[in-house]
Amino acid sequence: MAPTGKTLDQNPAASPTEASRRKSQGTIEAQSEPANLRNRAAPAARFERLLSVREVAAYLSVSSATVYRVVNNGELKHIRVGNAVRVAPASLEAFIADAASRQ
Repeated sequence: MAPTGKTLDQNPAASPTEASRRKSQGTIEAQSEPANLRNRAAPAARFERLLSVREVAAYLSVSSATVYRVVNNGELKHIRVGNAVRVAPASLEAFIADAASRQ
């Protein structure tokens, strides 16, 4: 077998002690992810934080009852999680844009 030209210093997996030393010095690079995980979007990128009724009410400077009313009237798209109502930021932006275009 022909020599690869790599010395013990160039190959982090050449010996456990060398790998431990490099790891403690922070010189070992992170291993790449498995192929099935590489193309997945990060959870934070796929899912945006949903807003509670209180947060929507505070943003719009209205009461929680007003938010529940527009939700029940179908004017504001929402998601029900059990008994809780949650609103996506994009839905809130669309509601504001629609309300502004009606005036």
